[in-house]
Amino acid sequence: MIQIFVILLLVTLVALFGLASISQSYATAKQAQAAIEASRAAQIASTGNLVAIAFLGK
Repeated sequence: MIQIFVILLLVTLVALFGLASISQSYATAKQAQAAIEASRAAQIASTGNLVAIAFLGK
């Protein structure tokens, strides 16, 4: 009886650690996606600034 309890406890702990790992990986992927989007926005803004300088500089 105790062996079954220990096995169930171990399976539950492994499942919890697995879920925590999946959750952390998902959060890391979302952070990377946000960084890529911020980089794209900065690139677009810098291109806009360059165009503005080209037109206003003349």
